[in-house]
Amino acid sequence: MKRLIKYILIILVFLPSILFAQSTERNKLEKERKKLEKEIKYIHGLLSENSGNKTATISELKTIEKKIYKRERLIKTIVKEIKLLDKQILQKKEIIHALQIDINSIKKEYAAMIVKAYQYQNDYNRLLFIFSAESFNDLYTRIKYMEKYTEYRKQQADLILKTQKDIKKRILALNEKRKEKRKLLEGQALNKKSLKYEVNKKNTLLTSLKKKESSLKKQLNKKKERNKKLKKAIKSIIEKALLAKRNINFKLSADFKKNKGKLPWPVEKGIIIGKYGRQQHPVYNIFTNNNGVDIKTTKGSKVRAIFNGKVSNIIFSPSFQNAVLINHGEYFTVYSNLSEVFVKKGQELKTKDFIGLVYTDDEKGKTEAHLEIWLRSNNETTTMNPEHCLFKQSF
Repeated sequence: MKRLIKYILIILVFLPSILFAQSTERNKLEKERKKLEKEIKYIHGLLSENSGNKTATISELKTIEKKIYKRERLIKTIVKEIKLLDKQILQKKEIIHALQIDINSIKKEYAAMIVKAYQYQNDYNRLLFIFSAESFNDLYTRIKYMEKYTEYRKQQADLILKTQKDIKKRILALNEKRKEKRKLLEGQALNKKSLKYEVNKKNTLLTSLKKKESSLKKQLNKKKERNKKLKKAIKSIIEKALLAKRNINFKLSADFKKNKGKLPWPVEKGIIIGKYGRQQHPVYNIFTNNNGVDIKTTKGSKVRAIFNGKVSNIIFSPSFQNAVLINHGEYFTVYSNLSEVFVKKGQELKTKDFIGLVYTDDEKGKTEAHLEIWLRSNNETTTMNPEHCLFKQSF
């Protein structure tokens, strides 16, 4: 009985906090797994859009690489979930084992009580026990003892039933955890199979792209030239716009800065396949510089303003299609590779107002928007990493 009380006290003190911590961690992992599954499904949809295109492209390669990265993260998350479930299953087994030991101990005590009670089962023996008292105090003590003994027997019987119910409940919970584990293991096996297929597809694409070295290098040079032209045009527009300090809306600048990391994406859904800054080419040992981010999205997607502002300029070039510059005080956002523009120069915009339609290159089967963020401060014009300004996208 003492062992049971000690065990219950340990459970009351430590188990709730352990279970709460594990439950929080499990919920976090489950949320992460579901998010990754949605992202993979979305990327799969992007790849399916240009499945009819027989020509291997850099865009397709980058999209598959993104899918592989997400798949690897998903497998790691599932492994963590399985490990946590293993821990929970072990804890439940230990609790059930301890309860079974305790119930056996209680049953032995109860059996001993029944034997003892049998000795006093008739009224004569009870009366004999009570009236053989040597004094009034002894008589009172014996009466109270009989009352407490009867109550204790009832408590022991109730405790046996309660513990049996608890064991049954915990066994059911344990079986549920085992089912969850089986489901996760099945998911892990399927994801490993999919990952193997995707890696093979990536390697096939790489081989195909390496055979087209001359045409790819021409495309790369065109992209460099496009970026150079766009950068030059943007710098010129920004410098003209901020030539007179009286034109700067410093309150808008402060609001933009305050919302860094919380700004909406320029498209409703998409994945970044071209990161900001100096990046290595996915096929060759060549490095290129990206002033913004390239976002792959679905055909027919619209681009929207990521913050309140005013359309500073609209420029066009066959290399980057239409580009819209929006002024946010000292900050400027640039949205390029647009097939259509819905706004005009000088127009005031609110956050998430539509700007234009993302251009789709049907020949290459890609729909990509390009976003840049510029800052003019202390007579210097610099670019910023848009990923640091946008909120983490949820699918």
